[in-house]
Amino acid sequence: RATVVVPTPIALEMARKGRIVADAGEVITDGDLRAIAEMVPQMDRLDIVDITDSSLCGDEAIDCLLKALFGKVTLKLLRLTGCRGTGRMSIGRITSLLGDGLPTLKKLDLGGVRIASSLLLPLCEAVEKHLTLRSLSIADCGLGHDPSRVSCISNLLRAPRLEDLDLSWNCLPKETFEALGAAVCETEVLHTLCISNCTGSRTEDGEAPINSFLECLSGDKSLTKLDITSNTLDHLGAFVLEDALAKHAKLEELQISNNPLGIIGMRSFLRLLCSETSGLLRFACENCTSRGTGECASLDPDASVEADGEEQEEEDLNEEEGSRRRKTQPEQRVGGAEMFDATFPAGRYKLSLRKASDRAALRLLYKTCERFGIAAEKAFRELEYSEGSYGHAQKDYLGIFSVPSGGILNFVFSLDEAMSSARFAPPSAGKAAPRGGQPPPALADPAVDFLS
Repeated sequence: RATVVVPTPIALEMARKGRIVADAGEVITDGDLRAIAEMVPQMDRLDIVDITDSSLCGDEAIDCLLKALFGKVTLKLLRLTGCRGTGRMSIGRITSLLGDGLPTLKKLDLGGVRIASSLLLPLCEAVEKHLTLRSLSIADCGLGHDPSRVSCISNLLRAPRLEDLDLSWNCLPKETFEALGAAVCETEVLHTLCISNCTGSRTEDGEAPINSFLECLSGDKSLTKLDITSNTLDHLGAFVLEDALAKHAKLEELQISNNPLGIIGMRSFLRLLCSETSGLLRFACENCTSRGTGECASLDPDASVEADGEEQEEEDLNEEEGSRRRKTQPEQRVGGAEMFDATFPAGRYKLSLRKASDRAALRLLYKTCERFGIAAEKAFRELEYSEGSYGHAQKDYLGIFSVPSGGILNFVFSLDEAMSSARFAPPSAGKAAPRGGQPPPALADPAVDFLS
């Protein structure tokens, strides 16, 4: 007994245009999808299938439409964003389509679709083998709760053409961030990565879990845009990112809004903008006060602006006073990365090298020695390492200082030799060298105010 499907005006209009797109305000039902599925084989060309936010459609109806798409070589975009009815049948069908049913698909968007643990890894494996897929969104799919999440990320980033990946709104632990960072460094095609709203917690060391990922970016050579919005990134996370992106020539745009960076954290990004070796050109930083994003909302916007202004003025004064004390009493300054001052890094340090921010501080101190031509043995004094003898860091094949990832390192960092050399340097030391002459001494760098 045959089932008669009567197409609705919505389905007929989509078939006439050759594009299955759910316009804003249109309500698509199971009957519409089944009618469209019956008409798909008669369409000469089908470029787009977009049924975003079709919350009334069930798994069987969505699967019926997907089944009809098999072999549509012209299809470039498949978007099921917000289709909460997408279930096991539909996800299994998409995995099959990625195998050989849609050989020219370029963009797949499954944002907001919950994917069962048993189906997520096969889907990611299918993505890895697809030869034309350039953009993928699996935001809010439950990746963070999947036991195979590390394998899933590795599979995704081995896709030969994947340039744009959205993993936002998946709760990721520190270990997964580390795996993501390692995988990003291995790929050479990924240009855009979105991992917004992926963590709201802290590690046992008090850091944001995303710091482990940010530290890995020093080895990346392909990203041009990164979105890390709303990941509880504080000034220490900004410090890690400053170290990692110091020589990243391709990353041009950062989205860092809704992170409690504060003034100190913002300075890290401003220094990156001024750096000649960093490729950063712009960054979005809305709601990045030190109080955190949750306290910024106010029914009276004028009152909010006034409160923010008062807090910023107070923080500026405190930082200025702290900077003055550090420059006049460097030996009394003791701490980890939170005590690092880019304008005057001398002082007594106690670094927990389990923390990404403290490892970043140690690398920056070695960079300071390198910039001013000071031997590490002379700058690092009174060294004490909890793991035994300590050997000074050396650069790896990427030009990155390799530092230990564990133990407690105590030392005094001194710039006495650099300051003495600069104080007694001839007046011409800070001037540009004449044509054909030698470059000016590295110690006479006017960008560092503690030598002026």
